[in-house]
Amino acid sequence: MNLIGNEGLSLRECEKKLLKTLGPKRIQLIKVLVKNRYTVFYGSILKQAQTPEEEHQIEEQMGKSAMGRQLLMQRKLEAVGL
Repeated sequence: MNLIGNEGLSLRECEKKLLKTLGPKRIQLIKVLVKNRYTVFYGSILKQAQTPEEEHQIEEQMGKSAMGRQLLMQRKLEAVGL
């Protein structure tokens, strides 16, 4: 999961590593994962939170990155029905 959540990794590098890991038969999945990599990464770790405190810690971590902040804002807007 760190592979797709690594903001220091370029899209091309991420795609190459996923291709090496998953193989060429999974190219469509790789394209979807690369396109939505932060949503997949942060959504996965948020779902693993077992307490409100853990969820809060993850949200704090998300707030430290540009994509994380964007996803937090989107999550808040969805929570109020926008």
